[in-house]
Amino acid sequence: VSPDEGNPLNKTELMMKQKYTNISLGNCFLNVLGSFTSQGCECPSRSYSIRLVILVCLFFGLLMNTSYSAVLVSRLATGQKEILFPTLTSVAQAKTHTLCVRTGSFAYVKLKERETDSQLKPEWRDIVNKLPACLNESSQQNIANAICKDNVVVLETPIIMAAILKDLERTNSCPVMRMAGRNAKAVASLFMTKWNPLRQDFNEIIFRMHTTGILDYLQQKWLSRTMPDYKELVSSEVRMDHIAGVLLVYFLAILLSSCILMIEILSTGCKYNNTRPGQKQNKNQSLSERNLLGNETEPKETVNEDLTLLGSYKAQFPIRRAFM
Repeated sequence: VSPDEGNPLNKTELMMKQKYTNISLGNCFLNVLGSFTSQGCECPSRSYSIRLVILVCLFFGLLMNTSYSAVLVSRLATGQKEILFPTLTSVAQAKTHTLCVRTGSFAYVKLKERETDSQLKPEWRDIVNKLPACLNESSQQNIANAICKDNVVVLETPIIMAAILKDLERTNSCPVMRMAGRNAKAVASLFMTKWNPLRQDFNEIIFRMHTTGILDYLQQKWLSRTMPDYKELVSSEVRMDHIAGVLLVYFLAILLSSCILMIEILSTGCKYNNTRPGQKQNKNQSLSERNLLGNETEPKETVNEDLTLLGSYKAQFPIRRAFM
């Protein structure tokens, strides 16, 4: 055992030296990031793979902590109600509200399997146009009367809904919330025979109206989509789907960084095993040389000691006999 290994002061000095040698820009960044996330990492290694694992853990910890804090603050600070139904399908799943739809609209046709069917899809039969919330939904006036009733959701085109809300003769008025996005899309086509002499003229006129902006002007003037006194809310809360996605990315990042760390450990182990036999041979050779040198010197020292002792005894013995 070397004297440096047995001395505790040398061990302490070695640890302090390693601690100060680990101070670098990357380690300082990890320490600061760890303090932000209240996790911390003491004396990071110089290995880039270990730094990558620490960085992934701290980054996703910071992400989760920030997201939870943001959701908590938004829940406490927001005074508006959340959207009950983010999509049209959620209305059928909840089965707590009545869906009022005009029977002659494209939206009513979208609730069927086929346009020629007389009944709606099974999931809509117990929800659409149920009394007393919805009366005979064949006119716009009935839709206007059903808007302000409790537990009612109205499915209507933006053009007709804008006309209903702008009607000053409505007997009741209430704030309206609109679901963001499109729930259905319908296309109206103009058919004519292939040999119609006016077919080419129709195509040319429609093309010119598109390119010159006449259709946009007519739509803005006569088919306005703006609705007064309504709030368009967008569902932006953090759901479990978002948390599951973040955890999946976190798991993949940890797996990737751990694989990089294992590859580095294996490569370092292979390099150490390749250099170790030579070191063993040198150590064995040095030990054998020390033993040979020790065997040669030790007898010489003992012989010299014996000779000196014998010489002293022989020198003292005649003196003692003379006195006797």
